[in-house]
Amino acid sequence: MDGSDGDIFLSGDRTKGSHWRITVRRCGASVRYSVNSIKDGGWRDASADDAERKRLYVIFRAIQNLRDRVLVLGADRMITLTYQENMQDMAVAIRHLKAFVKGVRKKYKKFLFVAVAELQKRGAIHWHIAVRGYYDAPYFMLPLWRGIIGGLGSVHITPPRKFGNSMQIAFYIGKYMGKGWEDGERPKYKHLYLVSRGLKPDISKLRLYGANSDEMVAWLQARVRAEGKSVVHASFNMPYREQGSVLAYPLRPAAAPYRGGR
Repeated sequence: MDGSDGDIFLSGDRTKGSHWRITVRRCGASVRYSVNSIKDGGWRDASADDAERKRLYVIFRAIQNLRDRVLVLGADRMITLTYQENMQDMAVAIRHLKAFVKGVRKKYKKFLFVAVAELQKRGAIHWHIAVRGYYDAPYFMLPLWRGIIGGLGSVHITPPRKFGNSMQIAFYIGKYMGKGWEDGERPKYKHLYLVSRGLKPDISKLRLYGANSDEMVAWLQARVRAEGKSVVHASFNMPYREQGSVLAYPLRPAAAPYRGGR
């Protein structure tokens, strides 16, 4: 039965099975469930190195937060900003991006975005920006970008037909967050992505009592189906604090509300 305080009991005996803390993040048409074990340790591997666990957790949370904001935006296309020169100064690249956003908003007042810096092997930086709605790239954005960087560069927009929905964009742009961590060290740059204000999911929390790990997963799957959604990504037995994550999307995705453009 469901408790009035957000507690859910699969068994009348609160001491039976594990207890789970579940955070529900509603991101536009999508919903993500983050799972932590309260009792019995869940899947956590006690032998895992603490430093490595922390490193993995930081990467994981950054990617998840990034994807959440793309889904809240309801992004349907991507803008890529590049330099002809081998730009390697992240502080300068961030200033260029902020100036670009400021310039775009002079024409498109409600320009909302999620931007990620891609660091190539040679050290070069360029930007991938998730947006929603039409923007004039060749006659407005390209001259704007070249004027800001003081040289040649390109602005490319990937159309909606390339991705299909915001979920695909969220996973595509999320892969760039993992770049730069391959050697086991955190990148020296504090921020590898920037987002518009207000692109935050609606968050609620609940606790699930009296369930082992299999019963907890079954309960999550049933809840997803009851909302008319399907699971598109699930991870469990993760060696850091957030031990499980389930991301669900509508079976027939509804059009997200228009939040960009003019």
